[in-house]
Amino acid sequence: MDWTKWDWQASVDRYRNDIAPIVATMIAMAGIAGGKIVATLPRHVHLAILDLLRPAEAIVRRIIVMAAQGLDVSPRERVGPAGPIPRGKRRSDRIPAFPLFDPRKAIGPRRKTAPGYGPRIWVIGGENDPASMKRTPLPDDPVPAARLCRRLLSLQAALENIPRQARRLARALARASRKWDQPMRRGRPPGHRAHGKDDIDEILASSQVMASIAMLHLKPG
Repeated sequence: MDWTKWDWQASVDRYRNDIAPIVATMIAMAGIAGGKIVATLPRHVHLAILDLLRPAEAIVRRIIVMAAQGLDVSPRERVGPAGPIPRGKRRSDRIPAFPLFDPRKAIGPRRKTAPGYGPRIWVIGGENDPASMKRTPLPDDPVPAARLCRRLLSLQAALENIPRQARRLARALARASRKWDQPMRRGRPPGHRAHGKDDIDEILASSQVMASIAMLHLKPG
């Protein structure tokens, strides 16, 4: 098959329409309204959103790969600000740019860390016994959700403006100083579940195949 004649915009539209309802569902689950970040969420809600967020981010990255094919964009030169930088908004409230590259897997053995419970010498059954200090996490326990909300809003913003993200990716791949040659990591994508049968698992598997073909046959520039 001649992939150089493939209608990549049709693929972009298809996968965008597939993932958009799932992203909207996560936004609703988090209780985000008007872009306002939620401080905490019940543990079970936080985990449910995170379970969808990882594959959703990977799918959107693959949509961006398809949309970036054929773009000829020179990398931007970094210049200083044209005027004073506004200081009114706290850094913690800013929505980060959507990450265009998959997180890479760590290579080599993981560093072992000591447990973080009090002194390392204690009397069994005493007040410093770590076993007596542990508390079983409960599904309704409030957990910090600000970082999760920022990731959701970043994902939503990227999905709403795929052409802009595609230009970002084309510029990133054109830079000589880029850290990786491809936005997608080798092997299975982030959020892959071996026996996953939900809609998001099927979307991720299909978009992984199409984005891999796009990177192989139609590299930006």
